[in-house]
Amino acid sequence: MIAPQLVPRSSPRRKAVFDDARARRIVVGKRRTYAPMRVLLLAIGAIFVPLTLYVLLTANLTALNYALAHANDDRAVLQEETVRLDDQIAQLRSRERLLGVAQSLKMHDATTFAIIDLPNSSEQRHPQGIALLESFFTKHP
Repeated sequence: MIAPQLVPRSSPRRKAVFDDARARRIVVGKRRTYAPMRVLLLAIGAIFVPLTLYVLLTANLTALNYALAHANDDRAVLQEETVRLDDQIAQLRSRERLLGVAQSLKMHDATTFAIIDLPNSSEQRHPQGIALLESFFTKHP
């Protein structure tokens, strides 16, 4: 059998292990100290976060309902104005009104008709020069 080797107590490796263990014990002790507070904060967060979200969503829904009601009111006002303007257009286009305006301007129906002979439009003009300045380069009869 192999005899166990004894590690001297003052070895640097052993001291590092002891220091690490001591540091872990301190950290665990602090965590245990703050554990009830952490649980309390988590419980409060679990209650207030959904409650806050509910209030925010309800407030948003209420704002949207007010906006919808306002839009409906605006639509009703615009529909009434459209009907009123359509009636005004119909009144302005009425034959009786146009007849009165024509009589006030001393207009009357035509008694004679004339036939006007227009020049032949089959001739095609060929553009000359720059399009913008074409009127300067074409010959006018």
